[in-house]
Amino acid sequence: MLKNWAIAFWRNEKGLGTLEILLIAGVLIVIAVAFRKQITAWVQKVLDQADGDLLMDQKVDVAE
Repeated sequence: MLKNWAIAFWRNEKGLGTLEILLIAGVLIVIAVAFRKQITAWVQKVLDQADGDLLMDQKVDVAE
């Protein structure tokens, strides 16, 4: 009886999609924590570049 229950439990596929999503999310979190300095440096560089582009656009003088 216990053997049959264990086999049925092992073959039950309910919730496998949720488990896969949780595992993928966990791996992404571990990667983000491992590379947090590089990620924050990249985001800061992108934001600084966007800020510089916005400042350049404001300096353009349009003559009418």
